[in-house]
Amino acid sequence: MVDAKQAQATRAAAQALISRVVPSQARQFVCDVIPPENGKDVFEVESRDGKIVLRGNNGVAIASALNHYLKTYAHCHVSWCGNQLELPKPLPAVPARERIVNLELPRKSGQKVKPPLN
Repeated sequence: MVDAKQAQATRAAAQALISRVVPSQARQFVCDVIPPENGKDVFEVESRDGKIVLRGNNGVAIASALNHYLKTYAHCHVSWCGNQLELPKPLPAVPARERIVNLELPRKSGQKVKPPLN
C-alpha cells in the first residue's frame, strides 16, 4: 500500500525533475506512484491519452522510468559527460506498457555509492 501523502510528494518531486530535464515537454509526462514488487524497486512506462505515463515505487524509480523512456523511445541521452535532449515532436508513443523490476538492492535518492576500486 502506498501512503497518499508520500505519493503526492514523490509525484511532485518527479514532475519537478522532468521540468528541469525536459522543460518544454514536461507537460506531456504524467507521474504516478506504485507499490514495490516483492520489496524491489519497479517502474513502468506507457502511453495514455497522448501523454507518457511514468510510474515507480519511489522517486528514483520514476527517474529511472524517465531515463528509460528517453533512451529507448526518444533516442535521447542524459549523462555526466553531456546531454542530447533533442526530443522528437510529437513525443514517441510507447506501444505497450513496459514494467521493469530492479534485481539489485533497493535504491534511495541521496544514496552514497562507493567508487569502484581500480
